[in-house]
Formats: sequence, structure tokens, C-alpha cells
Amino acid sequence: QLLYRFYLLRFRRTLLDGILVMVWLLSGYGVYLGRVVRLNSWDVICRPQYTMSELFQNMFSPLAVTYSLVFGLILFAGHKWLLKRAPLNL
Repeated sequence: QLLYRFYLLRFRRTLLDGILVMVWLLSGYGVYLGRVVRLNSWDVICRPQYTMSELFQNMFSPLAVTYSLVFGLILFAGHKWLLKRAPLNL
């Protein structure tokens, strides 16, 4: 929340919210890659071609899109809940 306040003072709220939505969706896709495709962080270094092929093959699958959207919505709801519990008072 401190970072949100820091960036909110420097950027417009719409730009910051757009960036947050992209981060939440990419986080959801990262969870999908780890939980469903079973990729790990060291696969980027140990098997870069395999990792890239899996990343792009699964990008637009219905399960990946659904997983990313649902997880992104969970992160969004958590963010809004935290803002209500501890307002920024800007």
C-alpha cells in the first residue's frame, strides 16, 4: 500500500489502475504456468526453449485465460478490500 501511495502521487490513477490490472492478469498466468503446466522458476535458466514454447503454446488456451481472469479478480478484490480497511487519505 505504501508503493501504491508512492506511485499514486506520481501517476494518474487510471494509468496506475491499468498497470495493476496487467500485473494481476500476468500474475494469474504465472500461477497457471506453475500449477497446471508445472513450470518452475529455474526452468527459465535450465530449459529456456522449453519454457518459451510452453509459455506461448498455452497463452490463449481457454483454461489459461480463465485461470488468469479468476486469479486476477481475486487479487483485485483483495486490493480493494485492503484499501477499504486502511484508506490512503489522499
